[in-house]
Amino acid sequence: VTGNTNSGAVTNTGTGTDNWGTGGIIGWLRYHGTSENSAYPQSAIITVSGNSNSGTITGANDAGGIVGVVYNSAVITDNRNTAATLSGTTFAAGIVGNYQITETPAAVEPAKNKLTFTGNTSTTTLANITANNKDLLIYDNRQKVAQIGDKKYATLADAVEAAKIGDTITIIANDASLSAPEGWTISGSTLIPVDKTWHIANLDQLKEFQSAVNGGNTFDGQTVVLDANIDMASEENWTPVGNTSGKKFAGTFDGQNHTIRGLKITGGSYVGLFG
Repeated sequence: VTGNTNSGAVTNTGTGTDNWGTGGIIGWLRYHGTSENSAYPQSAIITVSGNSNSGTITGANDAGGIVGVVYNSAVITDNRNTAATLSGTTFAAGIVGNYQITETPAAVEPAKNKLTFTGNTSTTTLANITANNKDLLIYDNRQKVAQIGDKKYATLADAVEAAKIGDTITIIANDASLSAPEGWTISGSTLIPVDKTWHIANLDQLKEFQSAVNGGNTFDGQTVVLDANIDMASEENWTPVGNTSGKKFAGTFDGQNHTIRGLKITGGSYVGLFG
């Protein structure tokens, strides 16, 4: 399903939670579970790409700017929603209103209850999305297993991908079958880097490290390794790592003989790469 455009308002006149699937392009997209062969015959995973919607979506149970409901497996890429408002009773989001899975994977290969979701954009603000459960791009209705701050994730891999240097990944699911992604280990209820070692390879990651320390993370007992040279010419006035006496770095910083060049600081106290 590709290259389609909708500009008209889409309204589901049903009431309650039994009226599923209202979207600007597709209402309901389902890749079956293994127990549903007769009702949903197995076929290729559907790709939804390069579509756009500008019409308001008024769903019953759920509403999505592009797809109302995605079940199990799909490829959703490079779609755009600019609707003024989206509304559903239970679920709503800018691209996919409700993503959920059956308990049994749709197939061993290639599906594995896998959603590919990349390159999608939506301008509908969260304030203009109405539902009990809502998100800017996609509401993920799977059980959440990990949390960073206020944001919850359905898989440990999703949490690791979203994590910035110094973030605490808390495991919130009581599931003994959970396994840590490569390079990470589970310690109690926390997912941490193997050997408690964080790696910095570019300026953005250096700034993540700076923000973490200046936000109160001391990295006590942890190691931060510089994996590459970094040019800071684009930073007009660097705020040191540990910018007050109460915000300090207490871990190990291993530069591995790499160079950080172009550091500029104008005035202040506790001045340097580290304060």
